[in-house]
Amino acid sequence: MKPLLTRIEEELATCTDPYRRAELLGEQGCYLARVGDFKVAHDIVSALRSDVHIATSGRVAVRIMILEGLLLFFEHLDSSYRDRMLRAHAISHASGYSDLARLSAAWIAHADLSMDKFAEACRMLSYSLASPVRIEDHATIRAYLVLADINMLAGRVDSAKVLYELARRGSVALGDDSSIAATFYNRASMLLNQERVSSVLGCSTHESRRKLELEIRSVNLYHQGSRQTSLAHLLESMNAMILFLSERFSEAVDLYRPLLASGKLLHVGADESIQVLEYSICLLAIGRSDDARAIISALERTRGGQRLFDDSLIIEYLRSRLWVEFGISVGVDGGCVDLPEAISRYNLVVSELKGMLDSMAFQIDLH
Repeated sequence: MKPLLTRIEEELATCTDPYRRAELLGEQGCYLARVGDFKVAHDIVSALRSDVHIATSGRVAVRIMILEGLLLFFEHLDSSYRDRMLRAHAISHASGYSDLARLSAAWIAHADLSMDKFAEACRMLSYSLASPVRIEDHATIRAYLVLADINMLAGRVDSAKVLYELARRGSVALGDDSSIAATFYNRASMLLNQERVSSVLGCSTHESRRKLELEIRSVNLYHQGSRQTSLAHLLESMNAMILFLSERFSEAVDLYRPLLASGKLLHVGADESIQVLEYSICLLAIGRSDDARAIISALERTRGGQRLFDDSLIIEYLRSRLWVEFGISVGVDGGCVDLPEAISRYNLVVSELKGMLDSMAFQIDLH
């Protein structure tokens, strides 16, 4: 199978239908937005909107909305991309464009998951995967990725790994390097999240951390090899976090410092409190207590973002660790009174997630 971008470019070279050309350009722009070529993707939006008659027609209008939504997400991590996807979904559903309706629904589920809107995410996934689906399909691949992430949050790691593999196979069949990279990134990111939770609950091991280090290294190599730059700072954040978990504090400081200084760590549905607290522990561990206290003080003066359920657990754990190990009380609201309450709330949400997954209105063979 030729790479997806090559196939699009080859069809564009011979296509004379202006509406089909416009839709192909929209698909090309979506790919470029996902890999981080934002300037060309914006140029495509401008070119498509230059002909009002074509830009406002049926499928082309929906393609533009999806492209604009992806630019908002990948370029700025702007949660308002969900609004663009909602409009695209409403129009494509009403117009009978089932492929675009399923694709936009999968991206809405992606947005909802990042804000702990699990019921809404599951509803959109049920829409994307309700009818017979092809594995080499953009909507199917994205829906599998989101569903895998939800399974991972629910502690169903084996089911999640199968879904990631299905998404990877579909991406390979489609020739979509961006989706392959997303599969590797999502899997490693969620395994990292599980490892962080395991460290809170006292079941993290040296072996599990070592395997995770290798996984994250593979993700970095694939992104470098495929020249993808979108969300590159999140990869750096992952590298810093695994160093923290492995107690390689001096190395972690060297990564956290430029990341936090860049202001790029903020992401949809959360803030950078966790990274700042981890950075503080690293500084304290290597004897830089004045620097640690300074950034903790700055964090306490900053209004926190939304607390996702697993973030709340990690924040309370880090606050507890700072007090127990270093005698430092941190006035950051993690959303819970103390660590035991955070653990209790975390377990409750995990139980609810399992119930939602069990009740979803479609079946996927995970064996």
